Formats: sequence, structure tokens, C-alpha cells
Amino acid sequence: MANKKNHDKAAVAGDPYLAGRRAWNEQFGGHIAAAKAWRALGLVSLLLAGVCAGGMIWFAGSPKLLPYVVEVDREGEIAGVFAAGQMKDAGVEKRVIQYQLAQFVQGVRGVSPDVNVQREAIERVYALLSQAYPAYQAVSEWYRGNSPLKRAGEETVAVEITQLLPLSEKTWRIEWREKRRARNGNPLGDARMTGTLTVLSGGTVTEKNLLRNPTGLYVTHFDWQEQLGR
Repeated sequence: MANKKNHDKAAVAGDPYLAGRRAWNEQFGGHIAAAKAWRALGLVSLLLAGVCAGGMIWFAGSPKLLPYVVEVDREGEIAGVFAAGQMKDAGVEKRVIQYQLAQFVQGVRGVSPDVNVQREAIERVYALLSQAYPAYQAVSEWYRGNSPLKRAGEETVAVEITQLLPLSEKTWRIEWREKRRARNGNPLGDARMTGTLTVLSGGTVTEKNLLRNPTGLYVTHFDWQEQLGR
């Protein structure tokens, strides 16, 4: 074995070309291999950076909608603004539920002469309803027999909420006055109404209803009747 190594060294020493190549490999071969490794590593890093940059650009460019609930006082002034789903204060949550239920009843029973306003009111109503609960059927049956879009050709109905109080954690009692007028403005009579609503808090907030129901409040039961003799 030693004789073979000595023979190889002697052959290299006797051949200037082999000796030069060996000297080149010894001096620069390691640098070339290292350079190749660094180039491969640099290419991988560049690809990873490109993927990360693309992801950041996509995320920055994707639409992001964060709903906020604006609390107003009796004069209509803004009393507070907070992100939906972060209602830690029980008093704030109660007022928000009261506001949503008041709009719900106004949307169910009211009749506006403006078609766009009326359609938006109906959309707000259905944003608080789910086909899984009886309130959906009750409201749908009322609309089928008393379409506000058709009634608007002959009359308008203004709904004034007079009382809205909780009976339990999930059930509310509401009283309101309905003022009916013909399209020429002549009064057609008033009616005093009362109703009960059962609600479910913390329901699913769908993309479709995000702006109309950012809190995930759903009305599961809704019954109403006219107050006679008052």
C-alpha cells in the first residue's frame, strides 16, 4: 500500500500537468466547493424570502373588516365605541340588546314610504333571525300577509317604542305605539302594542350579516298583540 502511494506521488511529481492540477485542487478546490454551497444556500434563502414577501403582500392587500358597536345616549350623541364581541360591561351589553330589539320591532311592524328604507329595515330584521327558531316563521308569515312594500302604496306606519324591559336573562317585554297615516298624511288611527321576545346572545356572526348584526344576537321567539281598552 505504501509502495502504491509512493508510486502515485512519484508519478505526479514526474508529470507537470498532474502536479499543477493537484496544486490547484489543494489551493482552490475547497473554496470552490464552499462557494457552491453558499450559492445553493443563498438561492434557498431567496426563495423563502420571496414566499414570505408574497404572503405579507397578500395579507396586507386582503380586505379586513372589524365591526365596532357605537353606543349613543338619549340625545343621539356618541357615548362609547367598542369592538363587537368585547362587551365586558353588563350595562353596555344590555343597552346594545335594547337598541337591536327596538330596531327589530320597528322593522317588523313599521311601514316606510321609501322603498329602499323599507328593504333595509327588512334586511335588518332577518339579520337577527335564523330558520332554526320559531321567530323566523312568525315574522315571515306576518310579512306574507302584511307586506310592508305593498302597504306602503296606501299607508305608512311609524313605530314608537315606549318600553323595553328584561323579564329574564333571555326574555324581554316590549311596548310600542303605532301611528298609521294615509299617503296624503291623514291619520288612520293609533294602536298600542305589546310583545315578548326571547333572544340568544353570542350566536354566529356571518359575513352576510356582519354589518347588520355584529354582536351575534338572534331572536328565537317573538309574540305580539294589541293592547285593548287603553
